Amino acid sequence: MQRLMPLMTSTLVGWVGWWLGDFIGFTTAIFVSFAASIIGWYIGVRINREFLE
Repeated sequence: MQRLMPLMTSTLVGWVGWWLGDFIGFTTAIFVSFAASIIGWYIGVRINREFLE
């Protein structure tokens, strides 16, 4: 579970970032998805540390 939660949140938040960035254009979707995935990984690590350990 230690790596599963960050992976799931990174995927979900990255998908939302792609969806939001795609309104502007393809390249923007890539960059927003990348940034959102990093934020999602951080959120997943925090959830794992605070609630699942």
